[in-house]
Amino acid sequence: MSLSFRPFTLDDVPFALSQCRREQWDNTCEVIQLGINQNPDGCFIGECDNQAVGMVTTISYSRSGWIGNLIVDPDHRRRGIGELLMRRGIEFLERAKVKSIYLEADPLGVNVYRRLGFSGQYNSPRFIKTPPHEFECETESAISPATIDLIEEFDASRFGDNRSRFLRGLLDISRAALCWQSHGTMRGYAMALPSAAGLRLGPCVADSADVARGLVKAIVERFPTTTFVVGVPGNSEFGPTVLGSLGFEQTGQCLRMVLDQDPISESKPAIVAMANGATG
Repeated sequence: MSLSFRPFTLDDVPFALSQCRREQWDNTCEVIQLGINQNPDGCFIGECDNQAVGMVTTISYSRSGWIGNLIVDPDHRRRGIGELLMRRGIEFLERAKVKSIYLEADPLGVNVYRRLGFSGQYNSPRFIKTPPHEFECETESAISPATIDLIEEFDASRFGDNRSRFLRGLLDISRAALCWQSHGTMRGYAMALPSAAGLRLGPCVADSADVARGLVKAIVERFPTTTFVVGVPGNSEFGPTVLGSLGFEQTGQCLRMVLDQDPISESKPAIVAMANGATG
């Protein structure tokens, strides 16, 4: 077996999509391409005899990095390929001088990540809502060039890191993007992103349960016949309660894990929904 590793390119998107479909992950071409464009040197393909058999992606912000989309083809598992891919992702993020590296671990991957030095922080639940959705819109407006700077500032203070470039990339592929202001002060925002299941609600960040509920209702109401999936960080104070009150049902959970214990300072109540598990 001749094993090698190389950078992930856009030509690898069909391979990545086929792997995600087999694992029943909800990635789409647009989301995968966005991740590669955001961090082209930090996403890797593992090859055996010049055939793609595994992948991993990374993304770095100002002081934190994320690893995601670790998949090895079933016929090539238990050969250490996944661990070698992870080490390349970790090495890349360490060269980027991030303070902490995060991931959202499926139960089967937890022991692999622990061997690499990751420790668990909290469980992050997943939710789904199937149609029909029957809500009335509330006080929100579409994200515009005039509000994106305010949203980036609002997000950084709640997420704990500056991810402005990533947010603008998400906005470009979003199906809906709303914000909530009160007397010129940003109170929250939410996006709906493409998903294999229908749409992904997230990121969604809000400074109160009422604002979060209004934004989620307004997003979902725009797509009355579409299934929504959501990933909620486990330290969200009111995310699960808001989603449950609007008919979302929990489907499972992942374990938030961190390497290098200098964690970013998240604002506990604010993060209602992640963009996805690979990027926070």
